[in-house]
Amino acid sequence: MSTKERLFICTTLALGSLFSQDKPLRTLGTQLASWAVAVDRECCFTHTNLSVILARLNLALYYFAIEETDLSQHYLSAGLADLKKLHLNVEGGAELLTTSSQDTFSSLGLPIEERIEAMRRAFWLGFLAEVSFTRPLPAQGSILDSPHISVSA
Repeated sequence: MSTKERLFICTTLALGSLFSQDKPLRTLGTQLASWAVAVDRECCFTHTNLSVILARLNLALYYFAIEETDLSQHYLSAGLADLKKLHLNVEGGAELLTTSSQDTFSSLGLPIEERIEAMRRAFWLGFLAEVSFTRPLPAQGSILDSPHISVSA
């Protein structure tokens, strides 16, 4: 398992820990989130894949849940910018990614249809997270900047 895959798993556990009534589990979640932030800064700055995108979106949700709006916005913007960089904000982007070396799910042995569906779900996770935040204008690198998507108020 790669560091980027561990990053995704740890952010998922950190997010889940917020719903625990057990103080040691909540503490563990805080430690996992801190580790994830350090790893993201250290090794995920230039090379992004789907695991990193999902981890950043998880961190955005984690920090939103604990009312750290600035950090939440930072990770949401980073995740959305990476979705756009991997062309997952356009129709057919998932199909393009399955043929590249950045396809995280190829190592898991999933059929191509399931990998494409996982990438589409990543897009919709990012899209819904973005439109759930209240702000006057979409962030730079926003999914909403795509000419293929229009959102009516």
